[in-house]
Amino acid sequence: MSSKIKKFLILFIVFTIFSSITTQFLAYTFEYQPSLRGEIYPHIYQPYAWIEWHINYYREFEPIFLDIYSQVLFGFSIFAIVYMTIFLLFKRKEKKHLSVHGTAHWATKKEIEATHTLNRKDGLYIGGWKEKRKALHYLRHNGEEHVITFAPTRSGKGVGLVIPTLLSWAESAIVLDIKGENYAITAGWRKHYANNKILKFNPNDPTGESSKFNPLEEIRLDSTYEIADTENIVIMLLDEKGEGLKDFWEKGGKTFLSSFILHTLYIAKNEHHPIPSLSDIYKSLNDKELDNILADMSSYYHDQANELTHPAISTGAMGLINLADRTRGDIIATVNNILSLYIDPVIELNTKRSDFKLSELMNSQEPVTLYIVIDPENIDRMQPLFRVLMLQILKKLIKKLEFKNGKQTKSYKHRMLLMLDEFTAVGKIDFFEKSLAYMAGYGITAYIIIQDIEQLYRIYSKEETITSNCHIKIAFTPNKEDTASLLSKMTGTTTVVKSNITTSGKRLSLILGSVSQSYQEVSRPLMTVDEILRLPKAKTTATGEILDGGEMLIFIAGHAPIRGKQILFFKDQVFLDRSEVNL
Repeated sequence: MSSKIKKFLILFIVFTIFSSITTQFLAYTFEYQPSLRGEIYPHIYQPYAWIEWHINYYREFEPIFLDIYSQVLFGFSIFAIVYMTIFLLFKRKEKKHLSVHGTAHWATKKEIEATHTLNRKDGLYIGGWKEKRKALHYLRHNGEEHVITFAPTRSGKGVGLVIPTLLSWAESAIVLDIKGENYAITAGWRKHYANNKILKFNPNDPTGESSKFNPLEEIRLDSTYEIADTENIVIMLLDEKGEGLKDFWEKGGKTFLSSFILHTLYIAKNEHHPIPSLSDIYKSLNDKELDNILADMSSYYHDQANELTHPAISTGAMGLINLADRTRGDIIATVNNILSLYIDPVIELNTKRSDFKLSELMNSQEPVTLYIVIDPENIDRMQPLFRVLMLQILKKLIKKLEFKNGKQTKSYKHRMLLMLDEFTAVGKIDFFEKSLAYMAGYGITAYIIIQDIEQLYRIYSKEETITSNCHIKIAFTPNKEDTASLLSKMTGTTTVVKSNITTSGKRLSLILGSVSQSYQEVSRPLMTVDEILRLPKAKTTATGEILDGGEMLIFIAGHAPIRGKQILFFKDQVFLDRSEVNL
């Protein structure tokens, strides 16, 4: 409502009140004569009846009318004087500038609605928001933008974010799954109701039930991509911590192993054998004397139709031949060391062949969900294999963009969700960090979950760009002060008014000499570090079972932060029913 309309309404109300007083005084003076029109109740008249009476009876009873008018006018004058006195006293108070230091505030319902996340029917679950004395509202995001969550272990991230999302997202997904819990709860619904093909890759599964994946089957042999495809695998194998190839033996190992893998693949192709696996590479490397292997690599006709040796393979072999025996031995020892993982019979079983092609994940007739199960006791040991798999997935799904009529053409059949719980468990993947800025254009949305910011810095350094490329940031109550400090800065700065009261006179006197009050605008974070560390957590039993969701913070770029509440899938009958669907 505009200020002009407000002023008009105030004047109208005041005029009506004094009109009613005038009418009632006149009626009382005329002793409520029946000829006085406008009575709405015994001795009660319409507020503006005095106007009609003035027209009809003023000349006859002028002294009476003037007397009443003077009394009412006197009363109005007293009212006006009191009103103006109070108004001027308030005007004298120092004006408060509530935005001088910042305007950070928690999002209102209207502002949350503007984010297009409130009560959506589709998309990723990013939390909840409880309206005062009303039900909990779900918040969902269905844009292409990425999401990152800061959630310590046992804080409710699985039951509140991961599982609700996987029990509602109907398109393709890749799920990093610690201990296989997400697979157990969500695979049934995803197969039977979301119509997804279900793949579960657990290289440590001795039962034979795991889906099989051989990284070497993704090498595009006899193409311009074969060297790059091979070197990408080898670099991930040698660079176990994602820190880059540092010493001479690792760099020499990359050149030789890339050449040897290509050599072995060409032999298998020419002799119509199955595509070798990494365990086959290890065995082939140790079945013969090294000199014989290098001689074969230098003389074998990889292009049998034209009787030509592959130049990259022969160059790799010659590079090793020209080295001193001890140096050569150190390089081979480095290669054998990183391949030794694949002679484990269980690992060999699950990487001997591939049950699926990575290109199928977004382009088969039906959506595909790939659960990558990580056993906690094998995380460090399996990092190189998981990093190879993740790199190959990203390289395969992120291709050259195509345009038609000035617009990007859709190069996939199904969108892809990367549900990366315990994201740092797979180690550093440089290509992931670099591609995060543009992978959304390929239909890929990342949902990254880490325990705290220090965990991310430890792997990707403080110069990481992952958080800055995530449009939505979610936080549960942190355990680390660095994370709390980051979140406090993200909430922004607000302005609060500080009141200062000064008194003068003797302390024991009944009456003080004078009292003065002043106001000062000061800044403070919307939430301090201490307040964030004390954000109410999920309520749990003595055994750690979650009973009720705690509070959470949700930051959506371009909008005020949301102070939300965790949702729990097992408290929603729809989710509970979906979680009980058997595979």
